[in-house]
Amino acid sequence: MQNYVKEFQNFIETIHELWRKVDIKYMEDQKRELEAHRPLQKEALKSLEEKLEIDDVHNSTAIEGNTLTLGETGLVLSKGITIGGKSLKDHLEVKSYDQAYKYIKSTYKKVKTIDEELILEIHRLVFIDFSEDLRKQIDYGIGIYRNQPVFIKGSDYVPPNYMKVPDLMEFFIRYLNSITDGLRKAILAHFALAAIHPFVDGNGRTARLLMNLILLKDGWPIIVVKEKRRADYLNALEKMHANQGSKEFFLLMLEFLQESFNLYKELY
Repeated sequence: MQNYVKEFQNFIETIHELWRKVDIKYMEDQKRELEAHRPLQKEALKSLEEKLEIDDVHNSTAIEGNTLTLGETGLVLSKGITIGGKSLKDHLEVKSYDQAYKYIKSTYKKVKTIDEELILEIHRLVFIDFSEDLRKQIDYGIGIYRNQPVFIKGSDYVPPNYMKVPDLMEFFIRYLNSITDGLRKAILAHFALAAIHPFVDGNGRTARLLMNLILLKDGWPIIVVKEKRRADYLNALEKMHANQGSKEFFLLMLEFLQESFNLYKELY
């Protein structure tokens, strides 16, 4: 095994072991409570799931700089309205992310294991509605691993050299599929994919979508990472790279999960 893969493996295993010591019984109890109340009232559930979809599309794109408000995002997606004064890129970002969100919602039950094809497809869909001109202008490398160095603005963390990405992704996927605990698996998938940063752009959006696919597959509500807590979110990620003993990112994701549980509890 290459030394850099071994180092990353030790890093991820240390984090996973630390998170395994966090008591999540209160989350598991709420999951069982939710399951006990199923089937939920059909129209109310549909309304909640539509809300969560818009919430996730808005917040996940806003974290990356999209300027559409929550209400504007809802209008673009549900009514096809163009918002005056907002860029074409902003509109296409939310439409594309929504396509990727719909994909994980329609696919999670059929997914047996996480594989490279699934991750690349999620990434491709994050940009699916971009016009050809915009694709050429941005040149993100859509649905493929990056072939150049990348740097994260406002972060001391430097992602691995692009030549290491295929080996790191191979380990990441294999390790992920060895984890049976769906909640920790989902959150670790988010963190580890963001750490490898396998794409030129769209890493955060792909990581959040992958996390939610795994949550859905294991019977959990989705996690909506709130844009209003963007600083907390980015700081928690930064601390993970600086200190393998940090639980802050994991605990923050549990806070967002609790917010989703609270919405479901309104149905019973």
